[in-house]
Parts: sequence; structure tokens; C-alpha cells
Amino acid sequence: MSNPSFSQSKSKLINALSAGDLLQAGELAEQFMLRFPDKPEAHYFSGLHSLLAQENGKAVQQLEVALGFDDKNLNVLLNLGVAYQRLGKMDAATQAYLAVLAIVPVNIQALINLGSCHYQKKSFLECKEAFSKAASLAPDNSTVISGLADAERSLGNWRKAIQLYKRAITINPDDERANNNLTLMHLNLQHHGQVKEAARKAIEKNPDNIDAYIALGRAHIAEEGYEEGMDTFASAFEKKPEHPELLTAIGNNYLNIGDHSEASSWFNKALSLDSSLPVAILGMAQCLDKHDLHGQGIALLNENAESLSSLPQYWVTLSDLYWNEGEADEALRCLEKASALAPQQASLYCKMGGILSSSGNMEGADACFRQALAEQEDCIGAISGLATLKKSSLEASHVQKAHELLEKDALPDGAKGSLHSALSYYYSGNKDFSSAVAHMAEANRFQWASRVRQGWEYQQDSHQQVVATNKQLFTRQLIETGQQIGHSSDMPVFIVGMPRSGTTLTEQIMARHPSVLGVGERNYAVIALQAYQHLYAEKFSLGHAEAKKRSLTEPDSDLLHRVAEEYLTSLREQIEKANKPGVRYVVDKMPDNYMNVGWIKLLFPNASIIHARRDMRDVAISCWQTQFGMIRWACHIKHLVARFEGYLEMMAHWQNVCPDGFMNADYEVLIDDQESGSRKLLEHIGLPWDDACLKFYESDRLVRTASITQVRQPIYKTSVAKWAPYEELIPELIHPLSALMKVYR
Repeated sequence: MSNPSFSQSKSKLINALSAGDLLQAGELAEQFMLRFPDKPEAHYFSGLHSLLAQENGKAVQQLEVALGFDDKNLNVLLNLGVAYQRLGKMDAATQAYLAVLAIVPVNIQALINLGSCHYQKKSFLECKEAFSKAASLAPDNSTVISGLADAERSLGNWRKAIQLYKRAITINPDDERANNNLTLMHLNLQHHGQVKEAARKAIEKNPDNIDAYIALGRAHIAEEGYEEGMDTFASAFEKKPEHPELLTAIGNNYLNIGDHSEASSWFNKALSLDSSLPVAILGMAQCLDKHDLHGQGIALLNENAESLSSLPQYWVTLSDLYWNEGEADEALRCLEKASALAPQQASLYCKMGGILSSSGNMEGADACFRQALAEQEDCIGAISGLATLKKSSLEASHVQKAHELLEKDALPDGAKGSLHSALSYYYSGNKDFSSAVAHMAEANRFQWASRVRQGWEYQQDSHQQVVATNKQLFTRQLIETGQQIGHSSDMPVFIVGMPRSGTTLTEQIMARHPSVLGVGERNYAVIALQAYQHLYAEKFSLGHAEAKKRSLTEPDSDLLHRVAEEYLTSLREQIEKANKPGVRYVVDKMPDNYMNVGWIKLLFPNASIIHARRDMRDVAISCWQTQFGMIRWACHIKHLVARFEGYLEMMAHWQNVCPDGFMNADYEVLIDDQESGSRKLLEHIGLPWDDACLKFYESDRLVRTASITQVRQPIYKTSVAKWAPYEELIPELIHPLSALMKVYR
């Protein structure tokens, strides 16, 4: 039998390729090449077979040879571009597609491929240009319209992207990519009802659509349906247990419910399948943030900046890390980057508003909250932010909107808590105390219900046990021992007390002095204690529990000095960052350090400790009204009262064992005679008076606490005895504290 002719061989090969029979096509392509090595078609079809078989390097070799025969062959150029693109050679792929368009400017496939290539290169303007040209030529091509939507989404034009995805779906209802991306857009814009509807329809059409399951689960979680979200993810996991994005979504849900270690394990599973998966890397950074390893989280994101910096969530996560690290300027810069990428995302403006209000830029904060409302008229974070800023002067339209939103049955508990909190500020500012109290109670009820689903609990007895342990460990003798073996530095200054007791005001006054730097609320003292106990366990080969006790009852001078030097290094780094070289003292205003006075006196016996005191009834009302992000004892009145009792017991002990170890600074004294009270603060740490301290409110320092508005204006006396109108409205809170006040001062 004679050998098949060139045309017969070519026809058989084309039929095998068309039928998707890659095994037969491979054999035929090899035979074709052996018989006709001087024919460009032999190299082209060999390259095409390699491309279909995902052998992209081999495909490039053969297609480049074919192109040598005819450098204007459109099919060769198009497939060569695809091979380059798969290999990550984007510049070469771009040139191949441009070569096609130079020959045939209206080639739709070349425009689609070029747009796709630019999208992978994150050249979104060029991507939009390519798909726009294609759309003008093929307005009914769903692939083209979806590609244009992707470009608009990446450029931050989310509403335009939504319209384009809808148009693509109208053209082709089965366009899974358009359906999935439309669902994602609704999720980003917090249209959770629409997300769930779209995701369920997508799953009905394709029960194996894992992206739709992920979107549905995320929508449930956004509405605080953590169990429903996990059930959805579990259904998807049964179908595809090695889907990296699904594993990451599961990890994120564990983050939401406070199980950070479990979250880390799921992110690690995802990264084992795809080491460059953006959402998994971001998840790991968030886990580090939750474990107070902010610096490590920042380092992780900086290492991956090249691949992640085009994502708004990258900048949001980095902003959170910087904020929790105390780098508020960097946090704001990151949010500005995020909003440039996603200008229609309302939550970004809310975050920016919070930081600007902390820096005293109330006009800027107001503008950000209003921009959030412009993007999303029912943005609860913006309404809450404006209420905190304006209180009684909150516009009637916003008050009405808050009431309207509270009527929505589907509103998550956390959102209800925020709205009730906002209304409590408004009504208390207008002296409608009865309404204010009602909203305070509802705000705490809903906040607690929301946080319980995130894993919150509060063991009232645990705080009392720590108080008892401290009283037993830190005797007068141990405090005196610290004078002999502790570090001699007096650079650290500690302001301790209850939250809302005037710690921020005290710090602001002191930080206006050129020799003082305020660094806000830092965990340095606790971190130093943990480091010391760890080193002690290693040095003396002890278990953790034994080392925890013996390290304090039998302190080691060498280890204390080692840990103290690391502590001082952290303070010097803060001085360098603040560009304030004349600093002599660094103030840490972590209120909860009232539990650590004994440890502080052991580590730094010469450190100044200032006890910020305020009428506990005013403190309690303020705590009851404030929705703290981390404090768990402020949502229930019985927890509040018990916390004050433990605090008083702890401070009485410190007063007994180190009566000269700290200064009591009364908030009411500062309010009544600011200059006299401020002078005493500076005298306590050995500094001369500076008139700048009288204008504490002019500081450009960023305040990271709930005391924003109080420290951004001159002293005002209406903050004294704020509890009085509430005495008979919340007797279960005020009356026990009135009794405690008799022994407080």
C-alpha cells in the first residue's frame, strides 16, 4: 500500500485534533513530521497538538519553526501567543497578538487574547482598550463583554462592571464566568441577598461550581451565619477537597469565629496546593495579626507585594496590620491605595474616616463617612461614624435611616448593635436619656449576640483569680527586690487605669512636651513578661507552669536586664519613627497595665507609673455606651460591676506594697484646673513645665482609642458627673458603683 499523500495525512491529523483524540493526533503528528519535515504545516500541527496536550514549551519550539516559513500566518501567530502566555512570557505573547492585529485589525480572537494577556499582566487600562475594540466589533459576544467587565472591575469601576456582567449573562445565561464574577461583585458591594440568589442559581445549573459555593458561604458569613457558611463550604469540600480557594474560605471562617490556630492550618493546606494563592497569603497575614505578630504579618505581605499589590484587599490587610502595630500614618496610606483600586467600596471610606478622626482631622473624617454613604446609602459603618463625631448634631436624615435599617429583619446582630450605639450617642447628646439608655442596652445585647457567634465568652471569675494571684506573688519584699536587681532605666512611663478613665487625655497632655513621646496602648509589658518567663524556663529547664511562678518569686537579674534591653530597643525604634530626637521619656497608656504594676516595678523599678482615676460611674456609663472591639466585659452590667471591684482590689494592693511607686492623677482635677494638674504630671517624671502641654488638643498624633472627640478639643467640664441623669435609669449599674466610690478615693 502506498503512503498517504500530504493532503490525506493532513486531513487525518485535522480530524483527530478536531475530535479531541490527542493520543491518535500525537501519533499522526509525529508521522506527518517524519514524512514532510520541510512543510510548515507539519511544524504547525505538531505545535498545535503540543499546545492542546499542555506541552507548552514544545509547542513554542514547533510554532516558532512554522512561523519561520510564513511570519504572517494568523493561526500560527495566535497559537504561538497562547503558548507564550501559558509559559508566562507575556511580552512575547503580546507581540504575537499585535502582529495578528497589524495584519487584520478586526480579528476578534486576537483582541480577546490580547485583552486576556494584559489582564494577566495587570495592565488593566490596556486590557480595557483591547476588549472595548472587540466589543465594538462583536457586541453580542458574551466572552468579550465578560472580559470588558473584568477590566472595569479591576479598575475599580464596580457598578459599570456589574452592568457588563449582567449584559454578558443576558447574551449567554450559561456563561459561568460572568455569573461567578457578578456574584463576586455583589459580595464586594455587600449585596448579600443578591449574592445568595445568584449563587444558588449558579449551583442549580452546575452542582460542581465550587466558586458559587464559596460565594454563597461568604454571603452567609457576612450576615453572621457562620454555621450556614461552614455547612455550605462542607458541601463544596465533599465535591472537591483540594480546591485551594475553598480551603482558604474555610480558614477565613475559622478566623471569624476566633479559632486562629485552626484558620492557620487551613491556610497552610491551601498554600501547599498553591504557594502563591493571594487569598491564602492574606489569610496567613491576618492570622499573624490576630496573634499580635503584626510585624511578621507586615513582612509577609511585603515579601509578596509584587504579586498582591494590585488587590484592594492586600492594602486593607496591610492597613490593619500597621494600625494594630501603631503605625497609623502607614495604615491610612494603605487605605488610600485600596480606595484608588476600588473607589466604590464604601467600607474603605469608613476605615479611612476612623483613622482621620483619630488624627483630629474631623472634617476629613466627615467627608470620608459621607463618601461611604454616597457609594452605599445604607452603609451602617458610615452612619455610626458620623454619630460618634456629631452626636446631637447628627442630621435627621441619618437618624431616620438608622431607624429604618433597624426595621429590617435580615440585618445581622452586629449591624444592629452599631446602629443602636449610634442612636444612643444622638439621644444622649440631645438629653433624651431614657431613649439613650434603651439604645445602649440594645447595642450591648446585639453586640454580645454577634460576638458570641465569633467565639466570645467572658469568665468573670478569671479576672478575680488573676487579681488574687498577683496579690499573692507581688509582695512588698518582692517589689523591694526589684529595686536591687531590675534595670535602672527610667525611660518608660506607664499610664494605667480603667478604659475611659482619662488615660488618653493624660497621655496627650504629656506627649505635647518636647521630651516626651506618647506611643498609645502597647502590649510591650505583657510581651516582655512572656519573653522573660520563656527564657527563665529555658535557663533553668523548667516547665511553663513552674517557670511562670518561680520567675517572679525567685527573679533572675541577668534575664530581667536582657528583657529590659529588648523593651528599651522597642521604645528607641518608636522614637526614631516619630522623628523626635529630643525624647527623654516614652509613655505607654495601656489601661490594663494596672494588673502589671508589680511586674513593671520588678523590671523597671525607676519607671514612672501614673494611675488615671475618674469617677467610676462616669467610666461605667462611657464603657456601657462604647462598642469596644476587644473588651469583652463591657456588654453586661454584672461583668462591668465585677470588673470595677477587681480593679479596686488590685489598685489597693499596689498602694499597700509600693505606696511611693505611682502617682494618682484624677481626671476631675485636670478638668477643673488643667494647668495645675498638668504641671503635677510633668513634675512626677522630673520635667520642667512647657506651655505646649496646655494645648494638648493641637497634637497631630493619631489616637487609637474611643476617646477621639474628647482629646481633639479644649478641656470641657460637661464630661464630669455624666452619670447623674442615668442614676435611676440604670440603677443596677450606678448604685453599686456609688457604694464603691466611698472607698475609691
